Amino acid sequence: MRRTTTPLRCGILASKKKSTASKKKREVGHTYEDCFEFLKQIVNQDPFQSTRDLAVTSGTTHTCVKTSLKCLGLVKKLGRFVPRRLGQLNCDRRIDACTTLLTPHKNTNWLRHLIIGNEKWIFFSNLHRKAKWVGMEEQAQDVPKQDLHPKMVMVSVWWNIHGVVHWQLLDDGATTTANIYVQQLRALKAKVDESGDFVLKIYFQHDKARPHIAREVKMELCKFGWTILPHSPYSSDRKPSDYCFFRI
Repeated sequence: MRRTTTPLRCGILASKKKSTASKKKREVGHTYEDCFEFLKQIVNQDPFQSTRDLAVTSGTTHTCVKTSLKCLGLVKKLGRFVPRRLGQLNCDRRIDACTTLLTPHKNTNWLRHLIIGNEKWIFFSNLHRKAKWVGMEEQAQDVPKQDLHPKMVMVSVWWNIHGVVHWQLLDDGATTTANIYVQQLRALKAKVDESGDFVLKIYFQHDKARPHIAREVKMELCKFGWTILPHSPYSSDRKPSDYCFFRI
């Protein structure tokens, strides 16, 4: 049976023979630029289609679509989850915060004197399901799902450009309160003074969690003489604790 020649298939054939006849029209009168533009229009109409859906829509093969997408420089990516969709007010606040942070950086390298604090839950049991090599007739070992309420502990950690400055584990199941956070900040201050690494002005940043913005916490930070940097509400920026703090 004769294979149907679609505009997209002609584009693939044309691109393969471009070195010998780059300006010559193909048998159906399409250049490879026209055919790739045809696929690009289909993708723009619905960028969430799979390659097999695109093959059906364009009337060509799955392999042909994959080759065309590669030639167009298109790859499929998942959008990252963010805490929430920002309104105009929060967008303006984020711009103001960025401007505030960028302005002093032109005159001084304040990032070397920056301390960032955050809390993170650490699970006692971290289950990971991995594929293993077994015989064709054998069954891989079952892996039970994690409990709905697994045992975990909260760790508070503070970082600078060189690594962890100070960290502290809470009791099992306990969470950070304003009073606990004040005690942790005092311990952090003692650790910073003892290290002697911060001889110049210290810049400090934490998010707007309730314990962090309590009145007693603000008063305690005022005694330290540190410069408190702004943190945008609902910021999608990840703390170092989210991706650099591993199992203790």
